[in-house]
Amino acid sequence: MTDLAATVVVVSDRCYRGAETDRTGPKLVDGLRAAGLTCPDPVVVPDDLELIRGAATAALASGTRLLIAAGGTGVSPQDITPEAVVPLVVTPLPGLAQLLIQVSLEQTPYAALSRLVVGLTGERALLVAQPGSVNAAETTLHHLVPLLPHLFEQLDRTEAPTGGYVEH
Repeated sequence: MTDLAATVVVVSDRCYRGAETDRTGPKLVDGLRAAGLTCPDPVVVPDDLELIRGAATAALASGTRLLIAAGGTGVSPQDITPEAVVPLVVTPLPGLAQLLIQVSLEQTPYAALSRLVVGLTGERALLVAQPGSVNAAETTLHHLVPLLPHLFEQLDRTEAPTGGYVEH
């Protein structure tokens, strides 16, 4: 998967202001790199709809195939990551979202309050907007990374007029 580019956007007012150290972004980046994806250091943005959407849009425009937005998926008034990224999703993947919530529920009942977003963008990238905790990062890496080779193999195939498949 070394030809796949990934981007991690951390959504946190506290980390953006420097009041708290981001531990989730580096955890995700390290895990994605260990899985063979190309991934720059995380981008940290505040809980601001335009800045979140801007960071996501810039990552997709740069060719990223996996975009993970960590943070801002809860129910507090400042949690607006879903509102920022849902317009970028053209094909929701409810089964993958259900898997991530299900395994998170095994760790904490608060996972039921997550407004996790998982889907494909118009750029044929996988977008995951998830909680910002380190535990959520570990859960995502553990359950998402093994699915990526098959997901991108399927995503990069199209049916040819003859009924066969061709690579993009």
